[in-house]
Amino acid sequence: MDKEWSVEERRHFLEIALRHPELRGIHDMRTRSSGPERFVQFHVSVDPDMTVRHAHQVMDQIEDALRQDFPGVEILIHPDPYGHDGREEGDPLRAAESRRLLDED
Repeated sequence: MDKEWSVEERRHFLEIALRHPELRGIHDMRTRSSGPERFVQFHVSVDPDMTVRHAHQVMDQIEDALRQDFPGVEILIHPDPYGHDGREEGDPLRAAESRRLLDED
């Protein structure tokens, strides 16, 4: 049966991803475990003038950092230009969830 990752795992994942200096935010994060397999997908906000090549390099760097603490996880990152939809943090409910996870003790 599939299930979402624990709050602690999601919080730790966000903390690692947000260490990258070129990220302006993370939103729409979804996690899932299915048996021994683990999956995560999320959107990141980056400089709207960033080239596709550079964005790809940044996503690779983020994935490498995440895999150090989450080996074997399947990661899908969708880069968005910061402010692309007038809501810099994307879906406010999911952005609020990400902030809440980081703010909890």
